Amino acid sequence: MAKLYFRYGAMGSSKSANILMVRYNYEERGQYAVLLKPRTDNRDGEHEIQSRIGLAAPAEYVDDFMKKISELWDTREAEYLYHGKKVNAILVDEAQFLSPEEVDTLSDIVDFYEIPVLCYGLRTDFLNHLFPGSRRLMEIADVIELYLQNDQYSVFKFYTGQDALDCIRDKKIDLAILDVMLPDIDGFQILKKIREKYTFPVIMLTAKTEYMDKITGLTLGADDYMPKPFNPLELVARVKAQIRRYTQYNEVGKDAGDVIDVGGLFLNRTSHECIYNEVPLTLTPIEFDILWLLCENRGKVISSEELFHKVWKEECYKNSNNTVMVHIRHLREKLSAPTGNSDFIKTVWGVGYKVEE
Repeated sequence: MAKLYFRYGAMGSSKSANILMVRYNYEERGQYAVLLKPRTDNRDGEHEIQSRIGLAAPAEYVDDFMKKISELWDTREAEYLYHGKKVNAILVDEAQFLSPEEVDTLSDIVDFYEIPVLCYGLRTDFLNHLFPGSRRLMEIADVIELYLQNDQYSVFKFYTGQDALDCIRDKKIDLAILDVMLPDIDGFQILKKIREKYTFPVIMLTAKTEYMDKITGLTLGADDYMPKPFNPLELVARVKAQIRRYTQYNEVGKDAGDVIDVGGLFLNRTSHECIYNEVPLTLTPIEFDILWLLCENRGKVISSEELFHKVWKEECYKNSNNTVMVHIRHLREKLSAPTGNSDFIKTVWGVGYKVEE
């Protein structure tokens, strides 16, 4: 399914170089990506886009392209040609200068012609005000709200940090998803303000990939951190995990020693509940005790003999290792169901089994 993407960054963050490299990648695969720019962007001449590192490619104005395809394309066609070539993608540089109407037309191209549109540009001007085109792109391209609402979450969405802080003050919030790059207040500063009064989970989103940004966010009190671009379904899964963890750990009278939450696995010894990657698993009492023991000693190798002694509460006998091995195999089969991956419990050959820290 084609989508409209908005890749925004700061001034000098190689946006033009990135879009030219994306175009090159399409060409390498034998595909055609139309390169466009708003009419207000004439710094490289009328028919070219250049980057600071010396890359360049021919480009056309967005409005000219839209006028031509309105005369050429019909939604009943199997494929859509431009300059005699099938169009596989549309790339737009300096997208902050698009008008909201042009953004809507690009969105229509995605919906009607099933052609992906990738827009690159700034989000705010030097006064930290959103460009009209950027605001409209964010409204259309930001699907986080839709995915969360589909999972029955009530969502409050804001484009400025101050509006978000006002909402947190006036509403009961269970979790915050916070973008580092906001027009009025640095995302890290907002996180600090949240942590002065509130303990609900915070997931940080950022286009930045520097390791220090992740460390800064986690040090200031973020519970999770996702670099862009990301899969919205993964974000929803992380939201569920954070809310579940926060709710479970804050239930009145709950003994923290009865709960283990590690690597996407949640165990509650009191209720005999096991959830892995948001999927409830049905375990036998023996399977639950084996998994609990391994997770309780995560990072440590537990021998078959020790597992048998502590779980079955009997001394080892000749076939006890086989008994443990069969139960480990059944556990792996159940744990692999949510992800298709069966390596949550690792075998250390000749020694025993372990769960990574």
